[in-house]
Amino acid sequence: MKPTRMHFLPAIITAVLLLGSLGVPGTARTQTQELPQTIHYGIELGDVLCGYAEITLTAAERDGVPVIQLDENVLMMLTALGSEFNTRQTLQYQIDRESGNFVWHTNEVEQGDTHLGAAYVVRDGAVYLTPLGEEEETRIDLPEGTVLPNPMIYDYLLRDFADPVTTSRVHKTLQVRDGKVLDITTTRLPDEDLELAGRLWHTMVFDQLDEEAALNIRVWIDRESGQLVQANVLNRRIFRTDASVIKKIKVADMNSTIMVPTNENITDIQGIRYMKVRARLTPVGLPLDEEGLTVPGQTFTGTVTDNAVDGIFEIRHVPYTGDNAPSFPHDYSNQTELVKYLEADRYCESDDAVLAGKAREITAGAADSWNAVQRMSAWVAENIDYAIPGGGTARKTFDTRAGECGAHSLLLAAFCRSVGIPARVVWGCMYVPNQGGAFGQHGWNEIYMGDAGWIPVDATAQETDFVDSGHLRVGELEGTTIALNATEFEILEYEIGSGEDRPDAARLLPYLGIYSSKDVGDREFTVLDQGGKLGLDIPGQMVLLFNDPDDAGDWVCQLAPKLRIRFESDGSGAITALSLMEKNRMPRKAAPAENAEDAPEEFIAFLGSYVLQGANVVFAVIYSNGTLCLREPRGAEYPLTFDENAGYWRDASGTRRIVFETDGTGAVVAFTGTHITRLERR
Repeated sequence: MKPTRMHFLPAIITAVLLLGSLGVPGTARTQTQELPQTIHYGIELGDVLCGYAEITLTAAERDGVPVIQLDENVLMMLTALGSEFNTRQTLQYQIDRESGNFVWHTNEVEQGDTHLGAAYVVRDGAVYLTPLGEEEETRIDLPEGTVLPNPMIYDYLLRDFADPVTTSRVHKTLQVRDGKVLDITTTRLPDEDLELAGRLWHTMVFDQLDEEAALNIRVWIDRESGQLVQANVLNRRIFRTDASVIKKIKVADMNSTIMVPTNENITDIQGIRYMKVRARLTPVGLPLDEEGLTVPGQTFTGTVTDNAVDGIFEIRHVPYTGDNAPSFPHDYSNQTELVKYLEADRYCESDDAVLAGKAREITAGAADSWNAVQRMSAWVAENIDYAIPGGGTARKTFDTRAGECGAHSLLLAAFCRSVGIPARVVWGCMYVPNQGGAFGQHGWNEIYMGDAGWIPVDATAQETDFVDSGHLRVGELEGTTIALNATEFEILEYEIGSGEDRPDAARLLPYLGIYSSKDVGDREFTVLDQGGKLGLDIPGQMVLLFNDPDDAGDWVCQLAPKLRIRFESDGSGAITALSLMEKNRMPRKAAPAENAEDAPEEFIAFLGSYVLQGANVVFAVIYSNGTLCLREPRGAEYPLTFDENAGYWRDASGTRRIVFETDGTGAVVAFTGTHITRLERR
């Protein structure tokens, strides 16, 4: 039984790329130093050395003009919510020797199955941005004096702050992640000496503030070379070191950065109708004030000082009934304030023909705009698996059929916008049962419904036409850099349900008890009555709630519908066992199929490697001993036979079942595997 993952927006950001966004380089003093050079940095998350950056500086030319070539490779090893993944980043810069600005730049980021990147070319007073794998350019105009940064060379600061009287400067700086020119305020702090990697560095120290994202980075710059010596950003520290760092890195756990325990253990999350919670947090991602934290369904009483929030939130999200919903389609052309919520952007590609076509298919014949939204939200909930890291963009999420909450929300927003319904992504946190009750960083959607205003929905949490009142809203998602930075949540009051129509708890009595088997190491799973709903206590993890059985007799998990329970009974009707059924879609990897040359033609189409996203482990379908076999990650092999009546492949015990998925050409692109664990009642 794998741990059940809750649905968070992890904001997995490579710290070195952030430095490249805020750093303010200038005249490249490195030109006077010997080239080539190779420099190493360590990257710590909390107190764990989890990554490194290797930078090589060489002399080069661009269009016949001498430039400095900066090549950087970054690796970070991370885990979050039970998923382990490496973040790899490759960056290249060509830096003008006179101005210190880059004239050409590329970056590529790989996090699990997510692959994002872009190229930037400077010409005609502008930067032209081309996303990875695309041909269309986006022009970013550069106001006079705009600086184009890189993650290492900062000698402009040495020159600009050479006069001790100068303590603060504002520079227009290109923020490459989101393609924006921002005002970055640099403040000089007292100089410091740092001893790193056996060397004493004499440094100038600066704080650099991006007010639009409420993000502050502290940098230590070598007084002689103008190179970065150390930086602190969010919960990360980057520091100068030597090549030995490559062999020293370990996996860092991000859970503490995205999830904060609280004082109440609430199992019926979807039933939370009211919550009063004291919170202390300092979010990064947008500037905050007291007024902006009070929105429909949420009031805030307290203080916001330098983005530090300290106060009490009262949350009561009343489900929208759909009354007086706008027609579908609806004309919003006279409401200019909604224009940006109908337009495509780099991450929410609502103008993509594939996404627009699917949205039209889903909403065909919808009675009104709310009915259209319910259909699209349900499609995302049912068809997009949960995986960390996410899809990155709406289209990539659609193609991979997996992502975290941000990916789900971008896709739903793109669907809505493509059919003319204003939609946006918002973020903050939500209450979850992890760690006995916690608040986890999270993102969801708000959809515009005319006179009813903005209606929240959360397809990731299976709340396809509402959100529970454990959702605490910070603001709209306006960029790629966000962090909750919470230190405390204390639930003061909460209500579950309306107090009416309480389910008849007596119907659960036959199922209550303890279930176990050798297949789970004799761990005891307890079926409980949780306020009239059936709960399953997953040992050492959490209690999950299940809906009443469907027509097939399956009890479906409220928060993770791919997990189901089916009970067994004896001749007298007494419950004797339960089966836990976990279903996962696994995309096929583009790799040579093992033993394909020995397989009969009818089997070849199925052979290959299939990836369980999120956990990032590989299953293989091979040909062995005259039949198809499933090879699991630890090496065990299970011969498969096709059950014509059921329509799936199965192993001899029937506990492993596979349904292959094909595309329009008939090629196998994935399989959906169901694993069944039988537990006997004790």
